[in-house]
Amino acid sequence: MGQTRCGDACVNTITDRMNCGGCGNVCAEGQSCLGGMCRAAM
Repeated sequence: MGQTRCGDACVNTITDRMNCGGCGNVCAEGQSCLGGMCRAAM
């Protein structure tokens, strides 16, 4: 619950850097996934 199936894995698209906001949406180097959006790491 609260996770999305991306390929063979279940991920939290709200916080997963490799699937931020949706499957396959990778945040750039130095960014974090917060609230489903890539943002500059603090």
